[in-house]
Amino acid sequence: MVSEQFVQSFTRLALSPDPDLAIAALMIARVEYPKLDARPYLDLLDRLGREAAARVAAAGPSVPGEIPARVDPAIYARVSALNDYVSKEQRFVGNDIRYEDPRNSFLNEVLDRRTGIPVTLALVYIEVARRAGVRVEGVNMPGHFLVRCPARRGTTFSGGPYDRDLIIDAHHGAFLSEDACHELVRRHAGDESVWDVHALGHATKAQILARMLLNLKH
Repeated sequence: MVSEQFVQSFTRLALSPDPDLAIAALMIARVEYPKLDARPYLDLLDRLGREAAARVAAAGPSVPGEIPARVDPAIYARVSALNDYVSKEQRFVGNDIRYEDPRNSFLNEVLDRRTGIPVTLALVYIEVARRAGVRVEGVNMPGHFLVRCPARRGTTFSGGPYDRDLIIDAHHGAFLSEDACHELVRRHAGDESVWDVHALGHATKAQILARMLLNLKH
């Protein structure tokens, strides 16, 4: 049984302004693994963050034809380097074969096995990005959790402002256009009736953790 003290501690973490998601996510895992030691996993995230920071700092200019319209080339280069590090070098990938496996929702298992579902892979991505100095946030899109790197407001080029955010699918290690997001919603919901202006809205820390718990409940 989960103690009331455990629930209260988790609730305080989930609602705290501290951006750290990993500690609360590892608390979820301790329901299944009561003797879980969180420290090695936090150390691993720190190490991944340091290595990612080096890749981001060394990121060269992107090929102009690859950069989406109205996306800041500097941000695109940094996030591309982060994507390559997380998905290609570290091989974090979505578990499409055994998507319903509960281990995909436990952060310790995701870090050990390098596989998970969109929300847990996004959590890893967010935590590594934060440690690497790259600003990203969760996107609580219906059916498929995403990550966004917001545009830096005020940056401009000859054709106007760099005002387009980058949307990242951590499950597949890829950038997504808004059209691709529409298609994901249609695929998961059966139509686009659930699409509205909030579909790509920022996910709070509590919403991310709640989505993880809902996945486990299902």
